[in-house]
Amino acid sequence: MASTIEFTNFYKAELKTKLEEIEKERLVFDNKMKRDRKKGIIIALGIAVLVSLGVQAMQTDSSFSDFLKAFAIFAPVLSLFGWILGSHFAMKKMLKLKKPFKAKIVAPIIQHFNANLKYQPDKAITKDEIKGSQLFQENIDYYNGDDLFEGSNSFANFRFSEMRLGIKVRKPDHNGHMRDISHAIFKGVFLVAEFNQTIIDSLIIRPNPAFKEENDQKQFLQKGSEFQKEFAKNKYTHWYVEDVQISDSLKEVKVEDEYFDSQFLIYSSEPIKAKALLNGELKDFFLKLTNWEKEQAYKDKIEGHLQGNYQFPTVYFSIIGNKAFFGKPFDRNFFSPDLLNSIVEEEVSAKFYQEIKELNLLMEQITKIVQKNVSDN
Repeated sequence: MASTIEFTNFYKAELKTKLEEIEKERLVFDNKMKRDRKKGIIIALGIAVLVSLGVQAMQTDSSFSDFLKAFAIFAPVLSLFGWILGSHFAMKKMLKLKKPFKAKIVAPIIQHFNANLKYQPDKAITKDEIKGSQLFQENIDYYNGDDLFEGSNSFANFRFSEMRLGIKVRKPDHNGHMRDISHAIFKGVFLVAEFNQTIIDSLIIRPNPAFKEENDQKQFLQKGSEFQKEFAKNKYTHWYVEDVQISDSLKEVKVEDEYFDSQFLIYSSEPIKAKALLNGELKDFFLKLTNWEKEQAYKDKIEGHLQGNYQFPTVYFSIIGNKAFFGKPFDRNFFSPDLLNSIVEEEVSAKFYQEIKELNLLMEQITKIVQKNVSDN
């Protein structure tokens, strides 16, 4: 694993020339986007003039002021629409640069970080693996993911990728017609770690949707998350033991930590063994990680950095046999360049280097703690 100085040398030797080549293509699309935006606004203003003239002609005692009033209403709205339309088609073409960017820039960065870490940008954790985790009891309608990593450490073989899981909700539109609306129920990184021995038949830990925070800042975040669930209430299923199709022997588990027991729903076919596994570093790690993420999410929310459907950043975790599954919500995308700005600077590449360090450390911590708890028990 390289130091900061080593990465700077790597950037200059291996990445800068490739980035400059991709930047030339990006600038072509960027200039086209600017031209298309101008064309969109000009066309929109022309339409606004025609509409305003039509409004003026409809008046009994029409005057130039009627035209100006109508133009003042229609011009801003249509101009914005023209600007958006002009951006849309150019952006679709610009997004085609993501694939070569990941192949030429992100993949070498991953190899520089760890030559034994396999990276496949177009693949993800499979639908069967997500189902095998038994973590999501909702009727999931779509599984999307990318940036699959495969590797191993001294504790386990592992795979992780970004995942977006969602459901389709039937909602009426403004005309009262029913239509399907996609609603994300999980967006983040999902890990599958395979150990060399069976740990427990089944242990499942999922956020408790009925949990209420006492901290004012965390309450503020939770309301945002609850709004998203309320939006999807026609199909969103809360996760309770009677909904789980795992085995008849599944029992609720309490670890005698009031905060942990209230924040998570815990079930296992081997309650005594599950409790022993959780009464240690694993439970403490989940609490520390979740609380830290809530504080960070609050900061991001206030600063306006959160994107898309907001999630309460509480972890998902299960162990089925010799496999551990870990879902970590994130309200950001990893390894995705901002194509609206220059990509040549070292800071752009360094961000991806830091991202893989962050994710790899998280996976290392999870596998290490699971293995240690197994050894202790």
